[in-house]
Amino acid sequence: MQQKNGFFIDALHIFVLCSFALAQPLFDLLSRRVQFFVAHGSKPVDVILLVLILCILLPTIAVLIEWVAGLFGRPIRKGMHGLVVAGLVAAIALPVLKQMGRFSGATLLMGAAILGVVAAISYIRFHPVRNLLTVLSPALLVFPGLFLFHTPVFKIVFRGGDPIAVYPNVDATAPMIMVIFDEFDITSLMDEHRQIDPIRYPNFAALARDATWFRNTTTVADHSEYAVPPSLTGNYSGRLRLPTAADYPHNLFTLLGGTYDLKVFETLTQLCPDQLCDSSTSRESFPERMESLLSDVSIVCLHILLPPDLTTGLPTIEGTWKDFVARSSGTEKDTKRKKRNWETRDQAWLFDTYIESI
Repeated sequence: MQQKNGFFIDALHIFVLCSFALAQPLFDLLSRRVQFFVAHGSKPVDVILLVLILCILLPTIAVLIEWVAGLFGRPIRKGMHGLVVAGLVAAIALPVLKQMGRFSGATLLMGAAILGVVAAISYIRFHPVRNLLTVLSPALLVFPGLFLFHTPVFKIVFRGGDPIAVYPNVDATAPMIMVIFDEFDITSLMDEHRQIDPIRYPNFAALARDATWFRNTTTVADHSEYAVPPSLTGNYSGRLRLPTAADYPHNLFTLLGGTYDLKVFETLTQLCPDQLCDSSTSRESFPERMESLLSDVSIVCLHILLPPDLTTGLPTIEGTWKDFVARSSGTEKDTKRKKRNWETRDQAWLFDTYIESI
């Protein structure tokens, strides 16, 4: 009976350490970058499953490894438990050590390993250390609870249905085309007279001759997720609002959706409700969404844990919100995936698909 209680206490401590080493760093980062979930087209079930994987599945795997080791004897299980504790403490220490100065990756790994070994020895030898982990066990509920209920992720998990039940009918039949060029410098189109250069850009120049254009036009924000909604709503973006139809229910799509058939391509926003737009994200199946989400979360986790000079071989996470591996890899498998699923947000592929739809 005492051995069973000891095993369950050890398992509880692994769950606690996993929460501090893996779950909470990711929760903290993703709660401040909710656009990550918007770009992935994540549904409530996707986010909840991610939380369950981080808080339950991963520590359960570690506990099962210990249980298997215990089949060969209690000392072997205890030794395996000490190794797991040392590894998780080292994972907790690495991000902290990274903030203490510019050290080489090998130095940081060695420092984290030493701290992990010292912590594991202290854990095995001193009851107060083990009791501390027991006292910290409420973190198993606090961390996911804060992530789901007290961050902008709440809007992803507990969003309502269609924000507008009935769409207005607009007395118009003319076809409409609207294109937003992200991070597009309009001065690059102009000649020395501040007119669109007809030699370099003949089609833009032809359009300008029969249209009204504003050479001094500019955006109202420096990030796409805040710059696009004003163009479609006429209202300034709020830093606490997500670029989704739930947060911006009155937009160009909902205005015209009752009259027009919409063909919409959105890469970083979800302003068109699923009821109106057959968007790429709404066509993604649950396995496809989770594959993309878990792949990208694992890359983000490695960037959090590893020293900078040890992340050079990892896919970059700068300048994009999704498909880090597919963007960095040139393998035949990833190339076929891009061609098969334009949902990968490959910009060139999206552009070609848009042109073909006109």
